[in-house]
Amino acid sequence: MTSPASSSCDNGETSPLFHWLPSSELGGIEVAALTLMQAIANSSYIPAKELGPHIPQFNTKGRLQVGMDADITVFDPKTVKANATWDDVAALNDGFQHTLVNGVFILKDGEIDTEVLPGQQIRR
Repeated sequence: MTSPASSSCDNGETSPLFHWLPSSELGGIEVAALTLMQAIANSSYIPAKELGPHIPQFNTKGRLQVGMDADITVFDPKTVKANATWDDVAALNDGFQHTLVNGVFILKDGEIDTEVLPGQQIRR
């Protein structure tokens, strides 16, 4: 990977996560190419910034700031590991402890809560 705005695979092969960034890049696969902050920006701020002019709902996404929509994920970058394969695309990734969507835990202590659906669709 040469660009902070691109995503990659650790072994050069296409995987289910090739176009999805957090687990593959946060897990240190491309340590020399991206800083942790660049990897986080690639999965939050940069896509929101690029989509904002075309889909106005994205103007309030991608950053922790008063008045913005914020989904928060708590993770340990030293233990993040992408586990998805073509045979098991829904495999949970290692290293993620908590995720809040609209202030509601959907992942708490590494366990998914399938009873809550706090997210809202963004329509163009």
